[in-house]
Amino acid sequence: MKHYLTLLSGLMVFTITNAQTVGTFTKKTHLGNEFVGRSGAAMFSTESDLYIFGGRSAAQLDFGVHDFAKYNPTSGTLTKLPSLSHNEGKLRNMFKVGDYVYYFDQWQSFGVSRYSISNNVWAESIYPNMPGITVDTGFVIGTTIYLVCYQWAMPAAFKSFYAYDTTTDTFTQKADYPGDPRGGAFAFAIDGKGYFGAGYTNVCPSSNCYFRDFYEYDPATDSWTQKTDFPPARSGASAIAVNGKGYAGLGGAGGTSTNPYSSPFWYEYDPVANTWTGKQNFLNLSADQSNDPFFINYASTAAIGSDIYIY
Repeated sequence: MKHYLTLLSGLMVFTITNAQTVGTFTKKTHLGNEFVGRSGAAMFSTESDLYIFGGRSAAQLDFGVHDFAKYNPTSGTLTKLPSLSHNEGKLRNMFKVGDYVYYFDQWQSFGVSRYSISNNVWAESIYPNMPGITVDTGFVIGTTIYLVCYQWAMPAAFKSFYAYDTTTDTFTQKADYPGDPRGGAFAFAIDGKGYFGAGYTNVCPSSNCYFRDFYEYDPATDSWTQKTDFPPARSGASAIAVNGKGYAGLGGAGGTSTNPYSSPFWYEYDPVANTWTGKQNFLNLSADQSNDPFFINYASTAAIGSDIYIY
């Protein structure tokens, strides 16, 4: 089956064709000047459209962008939508369950807000008091959103993992995720199992630590199993699952000869074989070009059919 990977970088769209083999990136439609280029946005998709919320523009030092828009990749049209009243559009804390999308406030001030896709309306702070957590990443299985909490300089015991039941609007603490406490991890779900890995911490004995360990979560047993490591150690990588495979890449690293800053690499995970396979590098960069010091951190992902979009 032919697979496509599409990337929205700033105000540009790129596509990678036939991602099941190698693929190539191709420049696509400009998003227009009404939507500021940004990083760390939240994004989800319907059968035909992408929805993009929040993030940080190049001119901002904090995550002050909180506009909300719908983009149709077929027609290339961008439609502004009503946004949340509070200025908290930070990172990738938005998860779609059916007709609703749930946004988890990064700093807990506004709790959980819910957006109705069909009615185009927000219900703000439906759960105003989150249980003392800061969401780093997560995945959806059925009607439950599983939330990995993040750590940059907290005690080593801080590795919290929660389930948010969207049918009852309740949080339940689950088994802590394994490995070291971290932030900047990635996650996705395949066939009723969750997957989580990579990330970063600044509380290493000697220097900043970037991780590549990778785990599978089984909600039936509330247990974690270590899987094959993600090939490079990365923080802020992008990830998504499509057609029974996981895809992850980009992000940043520590800037050493074995783990350079540059991060154009893109990989496919096969949960049956428990293997990672390298795909086409970002913008078709060669190995030599990939050594240039650039990185794309916290790019958001969504899928329409077999097409993967990264913003």
